[in-house]
Amino acid sequence: RLMTPSPTEQVLRESCESNTKIYTIHIKSKPKGTMADLRKERVALVMCDIQSDLLGSLNERDSLLAALGIALEAAQKHDWMIVFSGLKFKSGYEGCNPRHKIYGALAKLNGKLGDKAVHWFMEGYAGSEIIPEVKMILPSANNIDGHKTENERVHTIWRSQHIPHELATFLCEQNIAQAYITGAKASGAVQAAAQAVMDQGVEVKVVKECVQDDNEQRLNAVLEHVLPIYGDVITLEEMMDNLGGLDSFSQEAKESLVFIMSGGTCWIVFFA
Repeated sequence: RLMTPSPTEQVLRESCESNTKIYTIHIKSKPKGTMADLRKERVALVMCDIQSDLLGSLNERDSLLAALGIALEAAQKHDWMIVFSGLKFKSGYEGCNPRHKIYGALAKLNGKLGDKAVHWFMEGYAGSEIIPEVKMILPSANNIDGHKTENERVHTIWRSQHIPHELATFLCEQNIAQAYITGAKASGAVQAAAQAVMDQGVEVKVVKECVQDDNEQRLNAVLEHVLPIYGDVITLEEMMDNLGGLDSFSQEAKESLVFIMSGGTCWIVFFA
């Protein structure tokens, strides 16, 4: 006969004249938690401060863009979420304390000369936007600066301070379990993003060739000694190997990798 099962266990008794057999089938209880907890954990490619106002200061801008192109191809192929983390201030650097160690000087200079002369990372000016080279190869390029829906894969999260709390909260809400951190600068937005994201319990991976800084010594120091505190620092080639190997990538990606590994001596235009 069939007994009334408990929430986690169902007991089936089968009786006959000679003996009684008891079969126990364990059924896992339905997990408790938020809707995000019940969704499949996902991977995100995070690109920090890929904005004209910042990239103009980098000596290895072309190598960085070539590497980011490969990372974007991987993200699209493996259905990762693509998240841009950008810095943007309101007119007059509203809310920025003039004593801020990093951005205070901009606020002070703007107070003297106004927005027309001092507008780095300021909304309404082209230099604060995500660079057009990246937009050209995105699956939903028209959604970068517009409103997002939950099902869209491309998102931009803006901040107006150094630590990207908004980014960390967003990744947590989207149930992101692993994040590949890329962009610039290594000593600034990349380090801050890795730290903030790690604090949310997200596994952090930093792709070495996908990170740049305006100071080579500082770049090497951060990659070798600081970022490993927050996650794994891997090479672009290691990332490609982990995602199916070089042969699984396009010819364009392979040529870009040659360009990067040659130190730029073999010129390739990745973004056509």
